[in-house]
Amino acid sequence: MSPSNPTNRGPDWRNVFDGDVWRARILQAELEGNGVPTHVVEPQVYADNLYDNNGLAYGGASVFVPARYLDEALRILARES
Repeated sequence: MSPSNPTNRGPDWRNVFDGDVWRARILQAELEGNGVPTHVVEPQVYADNLYDNNGLAYGGASVFVPARYLDEALRILARES
């Protein structure tokens, strides 16, 4: 696990999404636009051609928020579904 992964920072980060990178980034923008700090962990994918299989549709991305923002984050994400 990466040192930048919030799961290594202790119990005060909560996972609110697991899935495709493009969706994780959209949710990150929505959450941060509403004042909720986030941390996104993306899969590391290698491709010879940058236009092919760049990881955007592979899934494996996670969005984390500080525990004190969890209720607000879940409320915002519920609006997005």
